[in-house]
Amino acid sequence: MSNVTIAANVKALNEVFADLATKINSLPPISKGGSIGPFSANFELGFLVSNIANVISLSPGGININNLEITYKPLSLTISIALPTIQIGGGCIIPNPFGGCILSIPTMTIIPPNTSIDASIDLGGIFASSISGEFSITPTKQVLQAKGSLTPHEAHATPDTSNDILNNFESIISSNLPFLPSSVVTAIANIFVPFVKDDLADKWLFHLDDIWVNLNLIDIGDTVVNILDLITQAILSFLDIPSFVAGLVEDLLQPIFKLIGEALDIGNDIVNWLSNLFQTSFGLINILTTYLSNVIFAMWPVFKFEDPFPILPASGTLIPILVPIEKVAIAISAPQEVVISANILS
Repeated sequence: MSNVTIAANVKALNEVFADLATKINSLPPISKGGSIGPFSANFELGFLVSNIANVISLSPGGININNLEITYKPLSLTISIALPTIQIGGGCIIPNPFGGCILSIPTMTIIPPNTSIDASIDLGGIFASSISGEFSITPTKQVLQAKGSLTPHEAHATPDTSNDILNNFESIISSNLPFLPSSVVTAIANIFVPFVKDDLADKWLFHLDDIWVNLNLIDIGDTVVNILDLITQAILSFLDIPSFVAGLVEDLLQPIFKLIGEALDIGNDIVNWLSNLFQTSFGLINILTTYLSNVIFAMWPVFKFEDPFPILPASGTLIPILVPIEKVAIAISAPQEVVISANILS
């Protein structure tokens, strides 16, 4: 019985991860809805991985990802705001000395009951997440149904034209991110299929399996759009004020807009409000952690090789020499390299 050993150093791991980053940057945006207080909102979210140089390191426990920055771009937020009913007037101008009122100011409803407005905000590039974590490497055996009764040599020589891998990836995505429409699920799956699809031979795939993951939402912009101003403009549009008097009406209604802001309980710190919206109402931290650990890493292998393993290629009329693999083992020689070893049956 012989042994085969494959080793990858930290530099190689960072290069492999850089290739993965290009795939992450091509993922289609995902969308989700939620609510907080008087707001209901929907967002469309894309990921852009940056600062990927040397984010991978090794420790005795596994592979480490160190402060990987993912910027949310595109990131569009559509907020539906339930406005409070606001009336003005109604005061008495000439009271009746014998009781009641002779002349009163007519009551005018500025915001009628059950009124809501929609406001769209582009937050692309404003927020990011810093991700760190420790991961073990887990080997799994890929045996395709399409292989059927083919011998190892036949499977090695037969291109995979089936949808076995695509269907498996779609199942992984849908079970972890059930709110995604089928078209997005298929688009995401198709991005990662080429990583593991070639011939019908059985393969050992080596995936990252999270030990712990820490993800922090951070803001990278100096300021965020002023939501109160956004609401003001939306209300002016709702009231259908002519543009030539909009400025005057806005000045007259500023106290009312202030009341609306207080009634909606919008704090002065818009960044904190948005962070709370994304993290608490939308569960952005959980979505991204699930996306990375349970979806992307479940589809993308760090390494792969065939079983039986081709030790000599085909030459002329000679078929390739394939040898069965057993007892796959993984050792991490921190901080230098990851070593995958296996026994070859002779």
